[in-house]
Amino acid sequence: MAKAEHAVRAVVSGDVQGVGFRDATVRRAGKEGVLGWVRNAEDGTVQVHAEGERDAVDALLVFLRMGPRGAAVEDVAVEEVKAEGHEQFAVRGVSAGAFEVLKNRGFVLRFEVDGAMLSWAVRSPNTVAMRTPLRMPYPEYGAAGMPGEGLEPPTRGL
Repeated sequence: MAKAEHAVRAVVSGDVQGVGFRDATVRRAGKEGVLGWVRNAEDGTVQVHAEGERDAVDALLVFLRMGPRGAAVEDVAVEEVKAEGHEQFAVRGVSAGAFEVLKNRGFVLRFEVDGAMLSWAVRSPNTVAMRTPLRMPYPEYGAAGMPGEGLEPPTRGL
């Protein structure tokens, strides 16, 4: 796939959550041939990363300013950014909080969901186990953490 010619980040404000905005954006992006993502933000806005041919990205921005039926768009703030090299346009979940690389030890993935910090440690062979305290009120995550080799279960703490 060719490198994207143009990339933007957009923040759509107004009555834009709970009205099918993300799904409609995915459909429109597919129609225009735009790659990237869309997600709901905690502040009630919808965030979009769009990349592709300039005319296609511009057409998606026109759609974002109008919104789907049921939405009431008040503003669309647009910023030009570097292309990320996406292969599709999809709905994204929550924003990740932090990703730490620990020299010669692996990495720690931490992110916050509804005020609870979730944490997983992936360690390199021959290292001491890492333990990261966290508050985790979500029993559906259980002690297994995320699937994958080398993952330690999240630890419970403060």
